[in-house]
Amino acid sequence: YADEMEYDKSNQTIEAKGNIRVENNKNKFKIFSDELNYSKKNEKLVFYKNVKIDFESNFLFNSNEVIYDKLEDEITINSLSKFKDNYGNQISSENLKFIIDKKLLKINSVTMVDQLKNKYFFDKAIINFKNNELIGDGVKIDFSKGSFGNNENDPRLRGNYLYNDNNLSIIKKGVFTTCKKNQDKCPPWQFKAQEIKHDKNKKTIYYKNAWLEIYDKP
Repeated sequence: YADEMEYDKSNQTIEAKGNIRVENNKNKFKIFSDELNYSKKNEKLVFYKNVKIDFESNFLFNSNEVIYDKLEDEITINSLSKFKDNYGNQISSENLKFIIDKKLLKINSVTMVDQLKNKYFFDKAIINFKNNELIGDGVKIDFSKGSFGNNENDPRLRGNYLYNDNNLSIIKKGVFTTCKKNQDKCPPWQFKAQEIKHDKNKKTIYYKNAWLEIYDKP
C-alpha cells in the first residue's frame, strides 16, 4: 500500500512514496516507511525514511533504511536502529540481520536498557524469538545505582559470554563489583567466577570456581 506508485516495466522496478505499508501475513510482520524501491528481478524491497517494522506485535523496529530480501527471506539494517520488545526492553544496534523463517535476529554493537534501568552492552548478540533465547559476546552490564542498596555505588558485571532465557541466565568468566568507578583504577574489591548461573525460578545464583580479589590481589 502507498499514496503514489510508479512502475518501470522495462527494469521491472516500482518506486513508491507516502504512507507505505507492506504486510506479510505468513510471517506476521508489517513494514512502514515514507519511500520504497522494489526490484522484481532480485526481489529486494528497500525502505527509506521513518521505517518501522512491527513483528508479531512483540517487537517494533525503527530505522531510516531497511532492506527486505524476499529470496533469502531476510531483513537487513546496516545503520543505527532502535527497537523495543513486549517486556519493555529498549534496544539499539549498529546493524542487524533478521532471518525471518527461523525467527533469528543477529545484531552487532548492542545496547539494551531494561525496565529497571539496568544497561546491557554486547559486542554481538543473537536473539531467538521461537524460544525467547539470547546469546551475547563481550558482555557488560551496568546495574542501576540503587540495585544493591547504595545510590553512591556503581554495581557492574562483565563477562565473555551470556546465555539467557525465561528460566536461566549463564555468564562465562564473570567479574562483579559494586564499588564506585574511579577512572581506570582497579576497584577495592571484585568477585570473579568461571561461571555464574542464575536460576530465575529458584531465585538462586550459583558460582563456579569463584574467588575474591582485594585491590587486584586474589
